[in-house]
Amino acid sequence: IDVTETARFTGYQAADLRGHLRAIETSEMQAALQRWVAARYSDAELTEHFVDNVFDAGYDLLVEIRYTLPIDTDGSFDLPGFLEAYYLEFDRVADRRFPFEQVFPLRVTAVTSVKAPAGSRLEAVSEKPDSGESRFGHWRREIQRGNGAWEMRFDYVSSGQRFAPEDYREFAEFHRRAVDAIEQPLIVQ
Repeated sequence: IDVTETARFTGYQAADLRGHLRAIETSEMQAALQRWVAARYSDAELTEHFVDNVFDAGYDLLVEIRYTLPIDTDGSFDLPGFLEAYYLEFDRVADRRFPFEQVFPLRVTAVTSVKAPAGSRLEAVSEKPDSGESRFGHWRREIQRGNGAWEMRFDYVSSGQRFAPEDYREFAEFHRRAVDAIEQPLIVQ
């Protein structure tokens, strides 16, 4: 299946990603992005990429990656959300001892598109929630369907509060549920 993910980065996240991208030679960018995507989707094959404003912090950093994913033998696959998961999944910590906060405001807005092979269509295998809210932030997804393609727009905004160590498990679970909603199971028919 062909996948296109497009993201716009601003603020701290843009500065952080610019720092990583600036260290990569232009001739090595495709291979570096392939390794980045394969860290989550090992079967993904990066086919194209577009990165703009790496050296110009006066504008938003734009990243578009296109890759293919294999379809299971029954025709199913999960709508990927690589860029969203990269910023929204947090490691589990068994015995967190210190308070935490997202010091810099985090907003993740991304668009992921998948197109079915010619002559087929995409259907949802199961329903996922379209929004979630907690004291840690809120997120919303919107799916548009048409012409054998699905496009998901996802938006997340973090809370700027400080939280106690015992809140971390709930914090990580809230973000895991958001990523789970992004990775919508689909089937090609």
